[in-house]
Amino acid sequence: MIFSASVHSRIEAHTVETGSSCLEVRGYRPDHHGHIRIRVGGGRMEYVHRIAKMEELGRSLVTGEIVRHVCNNPPCRNPQHLLLGTVLDNAQDRKQSGRYEGKRGNRGPNLTRIEVAEIKMKLRLGQGLHALARQYSVVPETIRRIKVGLTFREVLPAPREFFEFDRFADDHQALVVI
Repeated sequence: MIFSASVHSRIEAHTVETGSSCLEVRGYRPDHHGHIRIRVGGGRMEYVHRIAKMEELGRSLVTGEIVRHVCNNPPCRNPQHLLLGTVLDNAQDRKQSGRYEGKRGNRGPNLTRIEVAEIKMKLRLGQGLHALARQYSVVPETIRRIKVGLTFREVLPAPREFFEFDRFADDHQALVVI
């Protein structure tokens, strides 16, 4: 046994079997991805799914090994639902299962390719960096990097027919996506 009996008893006490044969750990606050961590001794925190896999293997994970969920259920600790792999394997799993759509909070790309195409068209039509940054909830630097081609170089501007124009009383044009 790699971890102490108290670690195992805490995990067991908070485990619920779901209809999909997942063994979910509940009662602990999940991280931003939904994974559960518990204190394992010496103030160190460890993910419950990693503990389950290490106990099944009878060894610690080596550098570069990660534990992937085949059930796509982060609080699950069922060893039958856990596979060893690499970060690349996990990224491919995430993409194949449709869990990666482009927007992910403060991690990864904050804009979808469609939004970038809209931004490029709006930049061509004269909208400002700061206004676009506010509209798309990103920092102005993100819009600037799109404008100068440092990011999303492969995305073309949206065609003009995707937009209609409104005129305000003071003769400023506003774009409306249709």
